[in-house]
Amino acid sequence: MLTPLEYEGHAGLADDLIRAIDEDRPVLIDGEAGRATMELIMAVYKSAAEGRTVDLPLAKDDFFYTREGVQARMPHFYKKTGFWAKFAKDEIVLASSSMK
Repeated sequence: MLTPLEYEGHAGLADDLIRAIDEDRPVLIDGEAGRATMELIMAVYKSAAEGRTVDLPLAKDDFFYTREGVQARMPHFYKKTGFWAKFAKDEIVLASSSMK
């Protein structure tokens, strides 16, 4: 069982890193786990942008594998007028309802 972190978020990660160095042990969340988390998040963005389900792992040549690819292909906040038009009518629209 893992010992609960005294802090959460970035502070918890930094605290664990310092303790790991002091205690000569591995960190609780390493770069590999961080990369897997980011890949999952990028897959969610890709699914939303393309309106379909996507498979993991993402291919390394997939545009959503890199920050630059995501920035180039994700709709920008100010361009999401369809969503805000529906929201203005007091309707709650689930993303999955528009997916094919």
